[in-house]
Amino acid sequence: MRPTAQDHHSGRTRVTPTFAWLRKNGRELKLEGATHADCLIECKKAFVWVEGKRDDWLAPSITWDVTRDQLARDLEAVWLLAGDNKNFWLVICHEGQLKHHEEELIAGYRSGTWKAGFPHLPPEVREVFKTKIGTLSWHKIFDQWPECKRACEVAEQG
Repeated sequence: MRPTAQDHHSGRTRVTPTFAWLRKNGRELKLEGATHADCLIECKKAFVWVEGKRDDWLAPSITWDVTRDQLARDLEAVWLLAGDNKNFWLVICHEGQLKHHEEELIAGYRSGTWKAGFPHLPPEVREVFKTKIGTLSWHKIFDQWPECKRACEVAEQG
């Protein structure tokens, strides 16, 4: 079973990716901390991890490793959370156009031409990840749900 943890202070699920810990000379070294979804949808047979991007973009790297990006962290986190018993997806919900590096990163993971964010995972896991990344714009949501758009506009003005 893949590990997860519950953040008891906020009630949010936090996940520490497997790459976050290395063992050296009998000591554990923490390389990256836990991560949280902006929205986590749990169904009976699946998890949907939503990464909301409105005024920021997918981080292309983390401090200690320039090839470990936010997309890799989030994808691995939802995979760990789902474990062996549930399916999983990562949805990037963005406002406006994706940045060039975001488009390239997503395309690279989907095609399998970019795998630097997962050097510790076997090829068969990376193969599964190729079909687990989706994108959706806030505008597409509002096109289907106009009353939500009006409510958000009123909230931002008030």
